[in-house]
Amino acid sequence: MKRFFDIRNEEVLKRDWSFEKIESKKYAKGLLVIGATSFIGAQTLTELFKMWNNDIHILVRAENKQAAIKRMDDIFAKWKLPACQHDKLIYHVGDLFADKWGLSDEEYFDIQKSVGYVVHFAIYARYHLPYSHFKKEWLPDFLNMMDYCSNPDYPKSFHYPSSYSSHFMEDDEDFARLNTSVWHSGYTGFKWVTEQILRRAFSANMRGCIYDIPLVIGSHKNGIGPDAYFTWQVTELFIKTGIYTSFDFKVISVDILGQIIARNITNELTNEASTYIRPVFPDAITQDHFVKFAKAKGFEVKHGTVKDIIKKVSKPGRVNFIMPDDFYELIKKVHKFKHIYPLNLDTSEFPTGIETWQKNLEYLFPE
Repeated sequence: MKRFFDIRNEEVLKRDWSFEKIESKKYAKGLLVIGATSFIGAQTLTELFKMWNNDIHILVRAENKQAAIKRMDDIFAKWKLPACQHDKLIYHVGDLFADKWGLSDEEYFDIQKSVGYVVHFAIYARYHLPYSHFKKEWLPDFLNMMDYCSNPDYPKSFHYPSSYSSHFMEDDEDFARLNTSVWHSGYTGFKWVTEQILRRAFSANMRGCIYDIPLVIGSHKNGIGPDAYFTWQVTELFIKTGIYTSFDFKVISVDILGQIIARNITNELTNEASTYIRPVFPDAITQDHFVKFAKAKGFEVKHGTVKDIIKKVSKPGRVNFIMPDDFYELIKKVHKFKHIYPLNLDTSEFPTGIETWQKNLEYLFPE
């Protein structure tokens, strides 16, 4: 077998973490949101405005505060969210990758003292980039945040979105396939590594939660999602070629995901937070739902193979990367996992994954 870099041998995975067991009352009441301008970050903020009654700090990259406010307004407008409630936010204009985030010593340490909870959304799910990119650009930031949360004088609970994709890394063959497809991407490898680090840290008294997030789709209300997300890319291929393959996806809509994350963070204040959340709709979306929707739209589709789809596109390599021959078998790996929701979360009004996906399809199907 060709030699490869095995992420299971990452030196950082051997690091011993040691956290003092500190009473919850010693944690400051402020919350820091990293990546507030991201798709999931903005949606979670919308829910936190309803639930979190303490300070919310956000770090935004911009020229000044007014530019940061405009950037937040633009993001909320882009995803058709209610207006951003600026009066509930404490803005910090800086750069996550800079020393002390590019803030003055005074501002940086003020956050250190005022914040007891951190949620980190800042990463781009760019599946075409190799693991080496994430190791160089994002792993140091992740480790810095771990150290930031481990100060015994100013302890912090760390909430971190992981990904279902980390479960595609199971055996030797999976690790050898790193960087070869969406399912074994550099992003997947990075999420696997960070989850191993967090599991080790949580076992050493660190507080926080891992969110094992499945495929994310747009909200039930408006169905808008980033075109870089896998579900959109696959569905677009089906629509553009008129050919679909068998599939069975477990998904979560971004609005429900935001509720779940916001509720679990808020549960920290009463010591009821979970350390592991799997926010997934119980019902799967399948090719049968796709065919039914296409028929209702008067759009003809037929069942085929990945090879049939490749024959109809100009960039076959992209199709192979998104849909390797065994991608349907890979998906089955994560279907054995059951949803795990936070305590005190009312799920009675949740839409189904099928209803929400159909809302998303409205944006993809031609009129």
